[in-house]
Amino acid sequence: MKRILSSAVLVALVGVSAPSAEVSPHAYFDALVARSEFFKGASFRPAAGQPATSVHYEKQLLGRQAGGYAQTANASYGYWVSYDPAADRDPARQDAAKVIIPAFSTISAGFARLATDINSTATVISVTSATSNLELKTTLKIDQELMIITARDLPAGIITVARGQHGSTAASHSAGTALTRSTNSLQNQIRVPVKTTDGHSYVFTWDSYWTEPYLSAGLTNHKAFQLTSGGDNIWFETTTNFGDTVGANCHVNGILASVGVRSYNLMNGPATWQSAFGDYLGPLVTRAEPLRPQAQEFCLKANTWTRFWIRVDQRANDYDYVDMWVADETREAVQIFERMPVSVRVTGPTPNEIDTFWLEYNTSTIMHTRGDQNDLVAYARNFAVLRDLADARTILARPVPGAQPQPVSGPAAPSNVRILRF
Repeated sequence: MKRILSSAVLVALVGVSAPSAEVSPHAYFDALVARSEFFKGASFRPAAGQPATSVHYEKQLLGRQAGGYAQTANASYGYWVSYDPAADRDPARQDAAKVIIPAFSTISAGFARLATDINSTATVISVTSATSNLELKTTLKIDQELMIITARDLPAGIITVARGQHGSTAASHSAGTALTRSTNSLQNQIRVPVKTTDGHSYVFTWDSYWTEPYLSAGLTNHKAFQLTSGGDNIWFETTTNFGDTVGANCHVNGILASVGVRSYNLMNGPATWQSAFGDYLGPLVTRAEPLRPQAQEFCLKANTWTRFWIRVDQRANDYDYVDMWVADETREAVQIFERMPVSVRVTGPTPNEIDTFWLEYNTSTIMHTRGDQNDLVAYARNFAVLRDLADARTILARPVPGAQPQPVSGPAAPSNVRILRF
């Protein structure tokens, strides 16, 4: 079913006008923050009034070691998620956190280098720092040549490769040359604490934007966003389904992917929740991956802001019920799921709790699938959680187009994020 909210309702209840090019892309988030139901949120941009060079930025995009929410040490991995629109050279740049997945990455400082010289015909090569990241079927890039790993002896520091792959030319390479490997997943995921409790309803909302290189990424799917229950136990996963896995109505030119959801709970939960011990989907659910039944399909467009809403009615000792809507710059909110009976897990280190929200952008595919070596660039902005909102439909406002800040010369600004009420 499709529910469209009028401009008058949006003005009265949300405090923002109907979407237009003149409205700030952050007005919706700022209006949610001002509401009494606002629970927690992250703007993924500097606090209002702070200059780009401010030393008072909160360091939430840094690694955990530096007090941030990135899951890795950015000093080694690089800022794969950053906020610096003035220095952004991407043609689709946005006033939002930039999420970069390069085609090839070192993954960590000093990841691996050639231990000896190799000529253009060698297929068995010695490497330094032979870590488990040198997986079978991974594509390596050495200088301008691409090679695929076909066998490995990591304790001996030896890998076997197929040379001159993906249209590259086999060549000689010198000892000490760095190796990079094919990459399809975000290495420093941002995981924002939430920590819900039984007896309340929660509405999660955020905005996302995928640029054109995703159209030729060759991927099957991305596990794009996660709600976890019980520490790192993934509970409810919003996916972007590319290529042949998109929905039947999304096989048209210019469509990036379809929106999907995957549940990690077990199927065939009984009508009485207690006998399932809380880790099951309710009896009305017909499939967990992808979650079914799905009320409607939503097709994602490249270079278009998309807004997500997930409402969780979190009940004690009963199934919890989930609703989900999606909208973009040109389409009003479409309801994807309605009253899906699930369970916020009762197992794990933090039971009965939605623990964190993840910017994940992850897939199990390690092979080089792209027809080029372009970075996959996405943007994310304005994650907010409202608690005990009487009617989620009153905030279903489609996102506005994001302004494209003009890049400036000079040193880059620090990368970080504003976090509210933690």
